[in-house]
Amino acid sequence: TAARFNGLHGVSVDPSSLSVFVGDWVGHRVRRISPSGMVTTYAGSGSAAFADGVGAAASFNLPHAVHVDSFGNVYVGDINNHRIRKILPSGLVLPLAGSGTAGGLNGIGTNAQFSCPTDIALDASGIMGYVVEQNGGNRVRSIVLATASVSTLAGSGVAGFADGTGVAAQFYW
Repeated sequence: TAARFNGLHGVSVDPSSLSVFVGDWVGHRVRRISPSGMVTTYAGSGSAAFADGVGAAASFNLPHAVHVDSFGNVYVGDINNHRIRKILPSGLVLPLAGSGTAGGLNGIGTNAQFSCPTDIALDASGIMGYVVEQNGGNRVRSIVLATASVSTLAGSGVAGFADGTGVAAQFYW
């Protein structure tokens, strides 16, 4: 009860340690809750910025989505940095995909673009990641995690309501 958070979004459990990871959205940090309830800052300086590094040397700008894979890697949707970040079990924060400029460009790693990635899910095999974009993105994107290859699964990028296949579909925020 002594821990303080500032806008929690996204939660995922590490299957090996049973620690719970959450995006402390407005606090610009990723927090870890141990099975005993101890809350620590896993990564993030607390400032709205972009920096790779270990622990507090890394910076996020509204980390919203978190997902932990079976290897202990934590994937983070860094909304205002328009990137998907990966935190290794060592605590090192690295870019996985996204150039940092809002957009919908498909590509590999930092050659791809996201617009406000707000949620992440991984398939059961840990091979594919899926990202929901809001606030102008209006898409569901897929990422091959091993290669960081990003493509649009569904959504045109234009806000609307339309059933359809791939980019013929429309989502509204």
